[in-house]
Amino acid sequence: MPSVSMPAAERRSPESGRRQLDGVLGEGFSTPHAVIRQHRTQTVVLLDPKPIRHCFISNAANYRQAAARKRLMEPVLGESILTGEGDVSVRVRQQIATLFNRPALESYAAIIRAHSEDAVRGIADGVYGATALAARIALENLSLTLFSGALSGHVETLLSALDAVYDAMGGLPLVGEEGGIGYYPQIDRPARQAAGRKLREAVSEILAKRLGEAAQRGDLLDRLIGLRGEGGEATIEQMIGDVVTFLIAGHETTAATVAWALYLLSRHNGALERAAAEADRIADDGVPSSEWPDRLPFVLACVEETQRLYPPVPVITRQSVADDAIADIEIAGGSVVVVPVRLLHRLHRFWDEPERFQPERFLPGNRQRIERHSYLPFGLGPRMCIGAAFGNREAAIMLAVILRRFRPRYAGGREPVPLLKVVLRADNGIPIALERRPGR
Repeated sequence: MPSVSMPAAERRSPESGRRQLDGVLGEGFSTPHAVIRQHRTQTVVLLDPKPIRHCFISNAANYRQAAARKRLMEPVLGESILTGEGDVSVRVRQQIATLFNRPALESYAAIIRAHSEDAVRGIADGVYGATALAARIALENLSLTLFSGALSGHVETLLSALDAVYDAMGGLPLVGEEGGIGYYPQIDRPARQAAGRKLREAVSEILAKRLGEAAQRGDLLDRLIGLRGEGGEATIEQMIGDVVTFLIAGHETTAATVAWALYLLSRHNGALERAAAEADRIADDGVPSSEWPDRLPFVLACVEETQRLYPPVPVITRQSVADDAIADIEIAGGSVVVVPVRLLHRLHRFWDEPERFQPERFLPGNRQRIERHSYLPFGLGPRMCIGAAFGNREAAIMLAVILRRFRPRYAGGREPVPLLKVVLRADNGIPIALERRPGR
């Protein structure tokens, strides 16, 4: 690997790059990047919009999925077409783009609202793990919208298998100034293999049933099957990897956001009252479901502020194909480029009182002040999450439905610790006491 020019003191110490990040969450910190050399790997940590834009947008063709990240999930995902590079990625996005356009999103809103209300109606007062509760509702929402109900008979199996996948990953605690720089949690490999096998067996049954149907529904499942067919004879194993990838990306990010939002709202009474009043107003006024996300500006702002403090994808990694340079940063071919999203979202130079939960930042008239590429909850560039709008609209509807019926209260004995697994999960599942609101 070519060498990167740096001061002699840095070359002598593998921890010198980390020392450049001392005080990263304090006022006055302005370091735009750090270079960390460890275990024969050079990691370039980016903390400024200009190099982030260069690596992930302007010169995105030079940056591929990081090998370590790929090894982390390959036993579960296999060779998924959804994680393809270059022309493959472009073709996939083109083929499924209409499933995420404005008319489609508006049609999903009614389904999401109706199912979320049914689910919440069946909940009694008590203490629940917010992560598990939100995951169950979000997975069924995903099934009913993008999969034409194909997942619905397998929800318990899928949730159990997904939990086992996450449990097999030790999870890096994303706390303090180190939070978000590491990106490769410890793995219990036998447990991961077993969990991945269980998950893939469940998806295999779903695929087998759909492949046996003559009628085409045109949903995401049909399109993923069709995309594989375009390239010649596709194997069932390849299709399974495609579906598993979307299961993880398509419901877990929403579930994590809703769970963390319930935690934050339970700690901030003013925001909770305002969000609940907004949800009451649009429901009582008979606003059509398709208009709910647009008529819930404060609830949506709560979703986005939650994603600032607890981004569902808290670290983004890429690996350079060839040597590159931007300003004073030299990036050798093979280097891992890391954007610690959680840290970026808490830097004082971009955010006023960054540790404070303040949804007003994201209200119309305020969000224009947010520095471009300093807020990246779903990534950026050609590999930005295609379902970002779907996920945020779903999260807003789910929150509104829950807050219409219940007042959440955090029931943990200590504060939850965010853990980097596949997405940002809490170490304790976020225990939330749901107390029925009077008259609801």
